[in-house]
Amino acid sequence: MRLPYLLLLALCSCSPPEAALRSDIGDGALRPAKVYPDEEISVTLWQAQGDPPDQISIVIKPDHTLRVERYDVDRSKERSELITHTLDTEHVSERLFKELRTRLSVYRPPELAKDEPIMFPRGCGFISHSQGVINVGFEDASGKSGYFVLQEGCVGPSAARTKADLKDILSKLPELDGAEGYGWR
Repeated sequence: MRLPYLLLLALCSCSPPEAALRSDIGDGALRPAKVYPDEEISVTLWQAQGDPPDQISIVIKPDHTLRVERYDVDRSKERSELITHTLDTEHVSERLFKELRTRLSVYRPPELAKDEPIMFPRGCGFISHSQGVINVGFEDASGKSGYFVLQEGCVGPSAARTKADLKDILSKLPELDGAEGYGWR
């Protein structure tokens, strides 16, 4: 009776769920990615409707802090300037910090670069004039970055699975001031 059980165990996939989800990104053949200790991760969310500002980022800093940031553009100057408003800052436990980084690593491009490589759910590409739903960005200490982008209009099984996974990841976060109304709770 033990032999069939051992054979079944040997044949089953024992890779973490992150590995299976990685096949829903890009061409579906990406190797697992690693998030390095100095990398900052930002999850950008848009409001489906309503007043500006319509975009926030939840930034996961290497020092275990979460920051909610809202952006405005000051167009009153000769050169437009991006103004960042910090709405909330929370320190998270080591366990939650590691879980967030591990699960979000699925969305990291294989390499970060100055030209900011972008990945999409498998079967989707850039959709001109489409609103973002959620972006996951990675930036290292030297300013190299890369992104995963899910836009409205990107449909299909891979888009649905990545959206559900990201919503589940975000549901693990504590309540954050300024993040209400962005569809992640």
